[in-house]
Amino acid sequence: MFHQANIIPAGDVGDGSQSLLEYWYERVLEVFSSYITFPVKSIKFDDLCTEFTLHEALDDSSPYVTMTLDETGAVTGLSYVSGSGAGHVPLTVPTASAAGVSSEARHIDLKTDLRFLHAAY
Repeated sequence: MFHQANIIPAGDVGDGSQSLLEYWYERVLEVFSSYITFPVKSIKFDDLCTEFTLHEALDDSSPYVTMTLDETGAVTGLSYVSGSGAGHVPLTVPTASAAGVSSEARHIDLKTDLRFLHAAY
């Protein structure tokens, strides 16, 4: 079957054993990795249905996050609230703070090292 992802130009692109898509993916990750150190999560095709179902449950639960501020306006904590409780939200916190965060926590108090907090789904 002819497919564009299987085409690679003649010449010195890669080692010749990769498809054009594989070569492009490697170059993009190379540039991406020069800016940040986050791990790249790749979901197997078989698990996409499960991930979609989890995402749908999260959307249906109407989640929201509120911040706790101190008197100076600095963020000292976050609270995650879900209307139905069905949605699961993976939470990424700084490594220094992650050790003190329970996997079952619904309220997180981060008084130190709150440079980055990302509540993504």
